[in-house]
Amino acid sequence: MEKRGVFLASNSALDFLNTEWPTPSGKEDFFETDQDVFSWLRQAGLASKGVEEVRPTGALLRAARALRFSFAKRCEYLRVGMHIVTIQCA
Repeated sequence: MEKRGVFLASNSALDFLNTEWPTPSGKEDFFETDQDVFSWLRQAGLASKGVEEVRPTGALLRAARALRFSFAKRCEYLRVGMHIVTIQCA
């Protein structure tokens, strides 16, 4: 059975951040498997057309968590008024 994502922000980027949330005992993470990430992307309308499933290697899960962490850090820097330095690769 597919997990149902929570979409409250009317903004995919903010909804992506909200796939992890605080609980009294720590944190809860919607993304537990590659399939969870793909399911969320499909529900958000962001999955590639024609792709029906992903091979469970863990790569999609690791990439989604890394992106979310990076995005959350950047949001936190902005919240506290820190400047964000962007390094461009050639």
